[in-house]
Amino acid sequence: MRILSGKYTVHSPFVFNLITKVIEERNPFYRFEEIELLRKRLLQDNRPVTYTDLRGRKGKQTETTIAEIVRREAVTAKKGALLFRLANYFKPKTMLLAGSSVGISTLYLSSYAAGIKCASIEPLHEFAAISQWVYDEAARTPIELHTGEAKGQLTECLNNMEALDLVFFNSRDERIDVLWLFNACLTCSTDHTLFIIDGINENKRTRTIWNEITGRPEVSVSINLRTLGLVFLNRKLHKHNYKIHF
Repeated sequence: MRILSGKYTVHSPFVFNLITKVIEERNPFYRFEEIELLRKRLLQDNRPVTYTDLRGRKGKQTETTIAEIVRREAVTAKKGALLFRLANYFKPKTMLLAGSSVGISTLYLSSYAAGIKCASIEPLHEFAAISQWVYDEAARTPIELHTGEAKGQLTECLNNMEALDLVFFNSRDERIDVLWLFNACLTCSTDHTLFIIDGINENKRTRTIWNEITGRPEVSVSINLRTLGLVFLNRKLHKHNYKIHF
């Protein structure tokens, strides 16, 4: 990992501690192996799946397998380990995920403790079925899975949460309107809410989303990890956008 300006030129104690204690940390946790064994089972599952792909050409019927969906959609083991370390460091009690990467990202984020309130939105019923199986097999805390268009599911997701501690958006999924969801979630956020946005450098569309979010006045600190972005709203932090090669 390389920080573009050099690690020791980071003057913010908050960001410095986050880099040294979370982003650079490499110690494994026993749950990592369990989640990766589950991924391995899915990657060997060649049962066919047909779904209507709403990305690109709308209404296109796509025929594939569970293994291929997981190979394409799930977060990598390296990125999943970082998601776990972030959750373990900030200890969120409530989580919202829009675009759960067929459940793998949810497992990594919610595995640090039991008793978390976690809601996950999956636009496609076929992907939701995979996520539900993942949760049934390995979730440490009950995951409230909502299936359908994210805008229509958000209110129900937030019904049992007074505030959001952690929010995860998969910006690679064009079915998810990340900018709309970010604005909507601001009403349930606090100074301590962490937004994690996956796929921020995937293409021009996701880079535009990232730039618009980090430019918002509510955002104090953002950290660009190339494929993953972290957004903090804490008004006590000086506004700054960091870039780190993770």
